Amino acid sequence: GLALDSRDPVIFDPELTVLRLRSRQTGKTVAILGNWACHPEVLGRENRELTADYPGAWCRVMEERHGGTAIFFSGAIGGLLTPDRDFSRDGFAEAERIGKKLAQESLEALKQAGPYRGASRVDFRVQELSVPIENSRYLLALPLLARYRPIYRPDGRRFSWFGKYWFWIRHRWLGAVEARRLPRVRSEVAWARVGPAEFLFVPGELFPELAVGGFDGRLRFGYPLLSPLNPNPPDLAQAPGGPYLKSLFRREYRFLIGLANDELGYIVPRYDFKINPDSPTLSPRPPGHHYEETNSIGPSATDLILEAAQNLLRAIP
Repeated sequence: GLALDSRDPVIFDPELTVLRLRSRQTGKTVAILGNWACHPEVLGRENRELTADYPGAWCRVMEERHGGTAIFFSGAIGGLLTPDRDFSRDGFAEAERIGKKLAQESLEALKQAGPYRGASRVDFRVQELSVPIENSRYLLALPLLARYRPIYRPDGRRFSWFGKYWFWIRHRWLGAVEARRLPRVRSEVAWARVGPAEFLFVPGELFPELAVGGFDGRLRFGYPLLSPLNPNPPDLAQAPGGPYLKSLFRREYRFLIGLANDELGYIVPRYDFKINPDSPTLSPRPPGHHYEETNSIGPSATDLILEAAQNLLRAIP
């Protein structure tokens, strides 16, 4: 009644992680952090108002109960974790229902965990990435993208004004460009530790199976792992093996925060990354569930992000 996985294989990251920070001097709450894997999209495309969706209700309940500032972080929401909305009800009422239910679970989690009285040292590390722009839609829009962030050559130099347009002309009119010549953007993966809590910050919408595995069906929670109606199901024999990211955490309380520091789009497992290679606009899409590829910077980003995240987690003392 809270979340659905709308793309095969059906795999949920079931963890809801909550951290309450209190002042040593007064005991009052400073902040409450929550982390859960589900798109905040109870209110769909028919809504034209600005809203915080279900995280707004979660934040309000947590602040009313404990004070301080509540901050909600999306987890591994790619692939695609979406609210289990009752469409017969008003969207705002459904956002309230899901947010309040999540808040109830969060309050219970804080009660069960109890206070932490150990050392509260803060550690932080970051690994920078140079990510090739493989999405042909993005390459077609390269001059526009370059207005909002620096675009780099493979050798690390920034594209000049002329270079961006020359690359666009080549790609638009002369066909595909060799992978080694693709323009790049710079991004980062980060890691932090605060007392008993550990944080991994991922610059996009990570597929949950890359965080928790679950290809054996143990995280499908009663749903079919592969829909019998899917005309183009993923080949699970080609699915990546472990270790998966959350298994590399060293602390009990694990925050895997998506859309952190950057947004490179969906971070799609390479084994199921399927596009129409003959169309610069990626249309029509292959049959089955392959919307996410059209809003991903490309499969190489998945490899680079996973490698950086694994390096950070394995280097933890």
